[in-house]
Amino acid sequence: MFYGMLSPSSSLPKVNWLTMIPYYDKIVHASMFFGFSFLLFCLLEFENSLKRIIISIFFLSIGFGLFTEGLQYLLKNLTHRSFEYMDFCADTIGVIIALVIGYCIARYKEK
Repeated sequence: MFYGMLSPSSSLPKVNWLTMIPYYDKIVHASMFFGFSFLLFCLLEFENSLKRIIISIFFLSIGFGLFTEGLQYLLKNLTHRSFEYMDFCADTIGVIIALVIGYCIARYKEK
């Protein structure tokens, strides 16, 4: 995930039919951060406070998204990538969806 976000845009695979989907890159960002956050959620023990786990994963994931977007901005001459506010919004949406699903699963397991 980290490599994909910071590698030069010319080194990323070009898939013609997928790029025809509107906002394809935003879907990729949301999907990556969904997977990242959901896997973190599944790895943590539920013995701790569920609220604390959700808040921790939220800030860790959002911080990682902001960090990678910031690195894209700083390394724009090397990677030909740039900070995009909408990419960060897509990252946040993926994180929120993962945490809502994780919360529902945790509550269901408690019952």
